[in-house]
Amino acid sequence: AYDAIIRMLIPDYLAEIIKPLEQIRNQKPIGFISVSGIIAIWSASKSVLTVRSGLNAAMNYSAREHYLRKRLRAMLLLLLLFLLLGVFAKL
Repeated sequence: AYDAIIRMLIPDYLAEIIKPLEQIRNQKPIGFISVSGIIAIWSASKSVLTVRSGLNAAMNYSAREHYLRKRLRAMLLLLLLFLLLGVFAKL
């Protein structure tokens, strides 16, 4: 029914452009979910960096560490926190 309406309303040359877009829209968004998850973890790791920075300031500790290494370590700590919360939530 949907295809019949599109064929009536849209010229053939535009229908050929819309068809691949419809196929993309109907696919499962696994890649999009993966990218979204990575971006969410990257963003949430900022809170770990903030806590770590605050603790370093409180202890008067200053260490020079590459930003990417610091960020990746924060992401790993965040994932570890999620795993621990998941384990304790089941208890």
